[in-house]
Amino acid sequence: MLMELSPVLIGLISVMLLGGIIVFFLRERIIINWMKRKHQNIQSTEQFQRAYLSLLWLLKFTGFKRNKYETLSEYANRIDQRLDNENFTRLTRQYEDLYYGKERSSITDGTNEQYHQLLRDVHSRIAR
Repeated sequence: MLMELSPVLIGLISVMLLGGIIVFFLRERIIINWMKRKHQNIQSTEQFQRAYLSLLWLLKFTGFKRNKYETLSEYANRIDQRLDNENFTRLTRQYEDLYYGKERSSITDGTNEQYHQLLRDVHSRIAR
C-alpha cells in the first residue's frame, strides 16, 4: 500500500535536498570561513598549534596533500611555491620551533596575518 505524500512534506524534502546540494558545493568556503572565525586572534602557543593543525587538515581537504616522504618543511616549501608566497614556510618553522621546544615563550609578530593570508590564498585557489 503506497502512502500519499502531502505537498508540505514534498516541499520540505525538496528544500532539504537543495540545501544539502548547496552546502556540498560550498563546503570548502564554509570551512575556510569557519576557520577564519575560530582562529581569528591567535595569542598563545596552544592556539597557534591548534590553528596550524587545522591548516594542515584544510590543505589536505582542499587537495594540497602531503606526500608520505615529505617533512613539514618540504611540504611547506612545495605549498608556498604553488601559492607564490612564503607564509606556510614561516608558520611551519614557527610550529617546528614550538613543537621541538626551541621557543616556548610566545608566538612571533605577524603570525595572525600570515595565517589569515594563507587561508585567503587557499580560498582564492579553490575559487578558480
